[in-house]
Amino acid sequence: MIAVIEGRIIEINENSVVVDVNGLGYEVMVTDFFIGEGPGVGEKIRLFTHLYVREDLVALYGFRKKVEKEIFLQLLSVSRVGPSAGLTILSSISVYNLKSAIYNKDVARLTEIKGVGKKTAERLILELKEKIDFIPQSKEEEDEKELVNLDKNLTDDAVEALVGLGYDYREAEEVVNEAGKDLKDDKLTVERLIKRALQKAAR
Repeated sequence: MIAVIEGRIIEINENSVVVDVNGLGYEVMVTDFFIGEGPGVGEKIRLFTHLYVREDLVALYGFRKKVEKEIFLQLLSVSRVGPSAGLTILSSISVYNLKSAIYNKDVARLTEIKGVGKKTAERLILELKEKIDFIPQSKEEEDEKELVNLDKNLTDDAVEALVGLGYDYREAEEVVNEAGKDLKDDKLTVERLIKRALQKAAR
């Protein structure tokens, strides 16, 4: 099972990216959000992946956040929801709004998603309402959980460096946090954190 891949993006397609991992290119199906807002060609990326295998289909699906992969797997457990439908759903609504719609039994909101009719919306509500407690209530709550293991000294130093370059403190803190999620590994340094944060700020 391929659970995580990390490498550089060498190609971006309509609904997939090709990631070079030590000379081996993996085609990974991704959401529209990733295509529109994710890193570009040549940039390093870490994806949480799920290898879907069926008689007529073998495909690798990837997500920048673990919670997205987890909800994708839950979507696959719903009757008559396959990987394409699951990816379409996550391309159309954030995981937080999806949780809210399911908890509130908001059929109208769910049917706004392409390919989701009333019956599918009702199945999503019925089959997932007891399985999605793991989804954070908001992006802020998720960020707090993801950053809990980052070295606070590193993030503080990086924020101070950006403030010294003229960035507003709140903006500096935000881009450093985003950079920390991208680079969260054993080799994280202040220099790498600052460099990635500056790339984030430049967008």
